[in-house]
Amino acid sequence: AAAIVSRSLERTSWRLRTPQPTSQPRPPVWERRSHQPRAGTDAAAEPLPEVLEWVLTRLADQPAVLARARALARQQMAPHEAAMGSAAPSEAIAYGLLTPGEAVASVDERLAACASRHLLLELGQACSMLRREADAVRIFRALSHAFAAGGASRAAAAAEHPVLADDARARLFEREVYTHWGAAAARLGGRAEERRVYQLAVERGLWRSTLQRPLEHYARSLTARPFWEASELPEAAALQRAFPAILAECNALLARRGGAFAPYR
Repeated sequence: AAAIVSRSLERTSWRLRTPQPTSQPRPPVWERRSHQPRAGTDAAAEPLPEVLEWVLTRLADQPAVLARARALARQQMAPHEAAMGSAAPSEAIAYGLLTPGEAVASVDERLAACASRHLLLELGQACSMLRREADAVRIFRALSHAFAAGGASRAAAAAEHPVLADDARARLFEREVYTHWGAAAARLGGRAEERRVYQLAVERGLWRSTLQRPLEHYARSLTARPFWEASELPEAAALQRAFPAILAECNALLARRGGAFAPYR
């Protein structure tokens, strides 16, 4: 599943938009690129406002791309605006909406910082669409470092709000950043560079393994076990409780069809 997600988020589908074909086909991501590290996992952190100003200048010749990035950023940001205004800073940090350094910021400052991060995430994907992989890597690296600082504050927030921290969508923004960063690093420097990015994500608590990288829904309590008791999984327990209703619906459907399933075609 992680491989499917990874491929669905590559350069060919920036938020489900297919780019125009080019005359110079891109080599496959597994082709050897260079022995020089390209992912930049060891590079120093950069202030996000400076990175944003830099990439806006870099893309000044692409007004349609900038407009789309801004529209997508607003779309991705919209579901979080109410929570950013009402939630306590520690709750937003535990869930991954705020960086630890923004705990003392005003509500307006938090909203502005969050909006800038969403815009940078879209611009990073835009750079990959335009085959500016080095630019994309710089953007995703800067975003990742913004959340890495203040690990103790994040741990304290997670301990204070364990339900939020364990939510399947907690830290989704960061997982998106590392997913796109890894894909860009692979296209720029090969699979070894991609693994560097995913290993850093594991070290920072985003995933447990570099080989399993769920994106949208990450159930941290799930481990590699062949069988589970329904009582251990709320979703399975809900299905069990609903079994009488499900069976009744099935029987009613079969009765309307003469007691048999239709042949598969």
